[in-house]
Amino acid sequence: MIEIYIEQKRFKAALPYLEESLKKRPDNIEVLRNISGIYFHLQMWTKAVSSYQLIFSYEPKLKPP
Repeated sequence: MIEIYIEQKRFKAALPYLEESLKKRPDNIEVLRNISGIYFHLQMWTKAVSSYQLIFSYEPKLKPP
């Protein structure tokens, strides 16, 4: 269902499902990537940056630009 919302650009509808998934598995990189992108699209800048920073902390091979 999350993928459908994202494909339809119904980001506000997808957000609660992603946030719930993140509570269950806070180290899930795929969920973090999706939620970061949604925060970005919704112009929730602080949350987007925090989410991207979490990705970098879990994926040390990645480096922020």
